[in-house]
Amino acid sequence: MFTHEVAPNYLRTKPFPEVEDKLSALQAKAANTSHEVMNKQITTLNKLLNNVYEAVKTRKESAENDFGQKSLMQPTSSPNDTAVLVSAIMCGKGLKSHSQAASGMSSGVHQPLQDQRIMPPTPQAMVGSETNKASSTVRTTIKAAASSHPYNR
Repeated sequence: MFTHEVAPNYLRTKPFPEVEDKLSALQAKAANTSHEVMNKQITTLNKLLNNVYEAVKTRKESAENDFGQKSLMQPTSSPNDTAVLVSAIMCGKGLKSHSQAASGMSSGVHQPLQDQRIMPPTPQAMVGSETNKASSTVRTTIKAAASSHPYNR
């Protein structure tokens, strides 16, 4: 927004007097410096910039190598196992109901439920039955994942 306060600063073509003084001092210093000193400074600056460039280039290459090695690693999870765990947690798939738990324990047969939600147990059903447990394959998967934890808690 142009106002009478900022318009002169936006339209100014001549630098402020302080800036003009600093610029003239730098130009005088440059005029008094010999060519040998300038060439030494330029050479030193070029060496410094080349060292920085090489350091950045080396770091970039090592980062690319690390990324390439990570992409070659075997995946540590299985989408199928993840889907089974999520469906067991969210929908109760693969879990035994209380009525089937008692009959399944006596017959030794595990029959996973399909698309049925587990109802909260009644006090009578809780007396003779165990709590809901995940199937043995889910438990095995969880145990295997816990033993390969990188931080070993």
